[in-house]
Amino acid sequence: FLMTPDDADIICGEWNTADIPEDQSGETNVRLPIQKIVRHPGFQTKKGGGPIKGNDIAIFKVDDSFIANRSRSLKLRPACLPLQKRTTRATRGIHTGWSSPPPYHILEKYAPPYLYSYTDFSKQWHLSMDIMERCEDPQTYRTTNPIPDSDIKIGGGAILCLPCALVIGATLPQYDTTTDKRPNPSNTSYPSGTFCAKESSRTSCFSQGDSGSPLMVREETRPQRFVVEGILSFVKGCERFLLSVSVDETRAFMKQYSNLPTAYTKLSCFLPWIASEHNLDYEQGEPETQCVQAAGDPDDKDKSPCKTDFNTTCIFPFFYNDQKYTECVLITIFDWVYLPRCPVRDITTKKRWNQFIHRCGHSFWHQFQVIS
Repeated sequence: FLMTPDDADIICGEWNTADIPEDQSGETNVRLPIQKIVRHPGFQTKKGGGPIKGNDIAIFKVDDSFIANRSRSLKLRPACLPLQKRTTRATRGIHTGWSSPPPYHILEKYAPPYLYSYTDFSKQWHLSMDIMERCEDPQTYRTTNPIPDSDIKIGGGAILCLPCALVIGATLPQYDTTTDKRPNPSNTSYPSGTFCAKESSRTSCFSQGDSGSPLMVREETRPQRFVVEGILSFVKGCERFLLSVSVDETRAFMKQYSNLPTAYTKLSCFLPWIASEHNLDYEQGEPETQCVQAAGDPDDKDKSPCKTDFNTTCIFPFFYNDQKYTECVLITIFDWVYLPRCPVRDITTKKRWNQFIHRCGHSFWHQFQVIS
């Protein structure tokens, strides 16, 4: 599916994406009709392509005549394009955007206190980010839980995603706690033209709705201005995720932990292309290292056998929802969270269901049918 100009509008001044009348939201929303969408010619849309192959950027050309010379009166403060090259590397930035809110019925069942402020999930977020010198997977994963849970009700009402299971109203699984770290088997390929960052407190994870969100940094010579260092391209998910209520059921918890990098398309690498699409001249000097140099192992996803963080081997092919797969599959949890998984235990008949599957870096309980 490729988006066309008829599929969407650009909205300026949005803060809360919930269905709230404009006269009650206090926002000044300006719709800009999309005239043309220009995808980078190097972006691969076919199977095997996508963000992991790089050039994950597009230009939306809009009719902005309504806001011409009126941005100040409309209280619109656009972020700027980056300079060609900074004199010093940016180490901190601000990620801003919207994640898809959790389904109402999920909170209703597992964390009812959140229902009183449900529209808050639709508000724009601002997160402090540590910008990495180079994209690189962590060498290890934590095996103990960094999320304090002494006051959290487990069993009968929790959704808990740990490195060894996603548990819904069940007892916690057992795993080796003699060490706090487990080797990470993945060496993800990060294409040229990208950079990576991690949320500063490591307590936030990006999910659906975050793609394309900007990471901004202060301009060096005019720190009151923000420039877009990059736009979110792809993520590796959460290491820990917890949705539950307190023991007395008066408070709700949504706690997250992740030390995994988030990959952004580095905007300065694409300034010559952006300029050419607007019939502008742009003199490019020596490109930054990240613009021409990839990181990680481009063959990482094709390693055979495919190993998980528990050093177990993925089993292919398998059936999921009556469809045959020969590689890891993205499955959806409650139409909310997408997680890639694979089966790791074989069965002897086609009628039995394998309930334990892993991911390289994560795992959880679900039902798969492995072909024998």
